[in-house]
Amino acid sequence: MRCRKAQGLMSAHLDKELPPGKQAGLEAHLNHCEACAAKFRASREMQRLLAETERFAAPAGFSRRVMARLDPVPSARPFFTPLWLRFAEVAVVLLAIGSGLLFGRLLSLPAGQAGLESASAGLSLDLFAPAPAGSLGGVYLAMLEDGHAQ
Repeated sequence: MRCRKAQGLMSAHLDKELPPGKQAGLEAHLNHCEACAAKFRASREMQRLLAETERFAAPAGFSRRVMARLDPVPSARPFFTPLWLRFAEVAVVLLAIGSGLLFGRLLSLPAGQAGLESASAGLSLDLFAPAPAGSLGGVYLAMLEDGHAQ
């Protein structure tokens, strides 16, 4: 067991809330780690001192006065937060991507083209150059044209 885990278990061990398996592991660690054993002894001594302190009864109305001075608990954020507010960042990113694609496509059209026909032609796959004849893609396309593909 590492020191950090042992120190996390010390309070539960002092309160007698530690399961037997973890208790044995903690005790084994305390037997060979002097730093953790010193911290455990100090915690045990503090617990003993606090248990021996004198108890005083609170004056009448004490808890009512304390509760009256506390700030009211802020209400939790409502569950029905507008959807646009929850996903504002995503909406902005999608808008930026969409406008970039649209304006990029429009800027790539030749200067003389105008109208809807030219815009739809600009989105066609015919703009791409075919694969070179000697490449794997070119051979595959040639097979498709000849009807050899199954």
